[in-house]
Formats: sequence, structure tokens, C-alpha cells
Amino acid sequence: MALVIALLVIALLGARAYRLRNKRPLNPREGGAPRGGPTIWVKVLALSVAVAVPTFLTGAIAGFTKVGETCGLEAGRSRADSVHTSGFPLSKLCTWDDGMTHDLVPAWVNPVLYLCAAVMVVCVFMALRAVIKNKKELVHD
Repeated sequence: MALVIALLVIALLGARAYRLRNKRPLNPREGGAPRGGPTIWVKVLALSVAVAVPTFLTGAIAGFTKVGETCGLEAGRSRADSVHTSGFPLSKLCTWDDGMTHDLVPAWVNPVLYLCAAVMVVCVFMALRAVIKNKKELVHD
């Protein structure tokens, strides 16, 4: 989670530094914004973080208290004999002696987290690429 927040802060600071150092006006009415700026990538990165954080919290707090009893209620059985918790991928796997298992973390949580992580990596790469490309254009102008 700290890595996600760090990437967001780096991307936002990079976009801010890019705007401050840019010699051309950013408003299209004042002469046109540079093509392919990092702004859209930073916005998509922020959206991805906004989706990932509540998704992670949803999975992390699943069955937060009295996990064994919660497993039994959701599975329609007695209290679980053992509960195994995993941080990534998120999992709270309840196991009974007869071999039945039940995961308290909703099935959609981990795929959404993987998708958000992939989008974040692509956005950081593309934002940095846009900044470098625009810097080269400014040097040649």
C-alpha cells in the first residue's frame, strides 16, 4: 500500500514540476499545450489508486472479527477449525476437518487489485515517457 501511495506522490510531483518548468503556456487558448503531456496519465493513475484502496480495504476487513464464527455463518456450517490468512493475494481461507474450505475475501477483490497494479505501472511509465518526450521537444524548439 505504501508503494502505491509513493507512486502516486511521485507522479503528481513530476507533473507539477513539468508544468512549472515548461516554457510554453499550458492553456490551449494562450498558444497551445504541449502534445502528449503526462496529465492524462496522472489522472488515470489517481483513478486507479482510488479504485485500489477501497478494494484492498474491502478484502482486508472481510471477517475482521471472530473469523471462525463468520466463516461458519457464511458457509452455513459450524465454526471453522482453522483459518489461514494471506496478505497478497488477499485471502482468509477457513478450513474444516472434513476438507471443506471457504474464503471470506470476495472473489472479485484480487483480480481488481491486479488490474489496478498493472494500470499504475503503465501510467507511471507513460507519464515519465511523456515528460521526457516533451523535454526533448522543448530543447529542439
